[in-house]
Amino acid sequence: MAKRTIAPALADIRQDIAGEIPVDLILKWATVDKSNNNHNKLLETYRRFGIVVCTDSSGLSKLTGEKSLFEVLYLVSQPKEIIYAYGAYIGGKAIGVWAADNTEMFYDKTIRPKHVLQQMAGAQNEIRNLPIQVGMCMHTGEFWDIGGGLYGKDADLAETLAENHAGPGKLLVTKQLAQKFYLTERQQLKKSTGRNIPRTAYLYDYTAVNTRVARAVERAYPFPFDRNFFDFISSYPTKNREAILRITKKYIRRDIVILVKVIYPRRRFLLEQLTDWVLTNAVLKKIDIKRAEIETIKSNGNLGIFTAISAAEAIEYAKEIREALRINGYTVNIGIATGESLVFPMPNKEKEIAGNPVNIASKLAEDAGSPGKIYIHESVKLRKPKQAQSFKVGISGIELRGMVIE
Repeated sequence: MAKRTIAPALADIRQDIAGEIPVDLILKWATVDKSNNNHNKLLETYRRFGIVVCTDSSGLSKLTGEKSLFEVLYLVSQPKEIIYAYGAYIGGKAIGVWAADNTEMFYDKTIRPKHVLQQMAGAQNEIRNLPIQVGMCMHTGEFWDIGGGLYGKDADLAETLAENHAGPGKLLVTKQLAQKFYLTERQQLKKSTGRNIPRTAYLYDYTAVNTRVARAVERAYPFPFDRNFFDFISSYPTKNREAILRITKKYIRRDIVILVKVIYPRRRFLLEQLTDWVLTNAVLKKIDIKRAEIETIKSNGNLGIFTAISAAEAIEYAKEIREALRINGYTVNIGIATGESLVFPMPNKEKEIAGNPVNIASKLAEDAGSPGKIYIHESVKLRKPKQAQSFKVGISGIELRGMVIE
């Protein structure tokens, strides 16, 4: 019987790779004239040339409705381990913390493009035997390595292609990178009419390549858990009922999840964009201090995830965030949902969260409709506020209902 596969189509949380932006860099930018020359000088030490590989798997809302949270984490972790093992073998550097279902690795200019392509083909050949498939994009260009994340137009292009155009099990190569391959590799690059692949990218037919490649023994990608929790997830199928119940009691809880996605205006300079992130993060943290009943799970400037005990508290907090950022010139989309969440420890004593309410809140904040609205999923039981309207929206084959506050 053929192995059953899950074909993801939409990310759970987008752009969850990067860490905090260095405040010193932002302060320096604030004290100089806003010119190309000064901008380039400040960023010179952060500039990198090479190849970036982004991957994305999705459909987690559907998956978490079918399986336990621990099994979902195990299934999502499998391709990440493989991608890291193949990439690290030739000197690839993992970018940021791989907390969601997306990954990013950087290969500096000393690593031959042919070798990166071979390794990623090997990774995809192994991943295609797993329940979860990933879409992958390879691109070469100029990047800025800041705060553990990669920034710039080339970084944005690779991430966008991986998320929106590389279908499950596909390996995309951009036109810029294709030009660096020998004829033998270019023969496997094909244009495709599927998945709306743009003219700037090709599909690489890795199934037709017989080249055998090696991988690193260590598969421990930059996971967001502490080591004990990572070991538990990696060996989940072998755990007995008592061990699973013990971890469940420790980490699983029922919360109302508030996910805030900040929408930024287009900026001329990268440092202007990063300044926006630092300012909005400061606003979010200032609001959080005033509300003891709200717990901050993460806040990195463009994304905030919070939990509340009651629906009323969650809605009031969402309104306060929206108004505070509006006063400062920013627009936000907010999604609210409730259900079982897994809040687990990270090595730096911070926390991370997973689960269906996070995925639903993310879809509502990122894909549901017009900017500046608060979407409340039907899982949140409360009397309809006077200013709220009902909504129903289909996102990636999933129908979401609830209330929206304009």
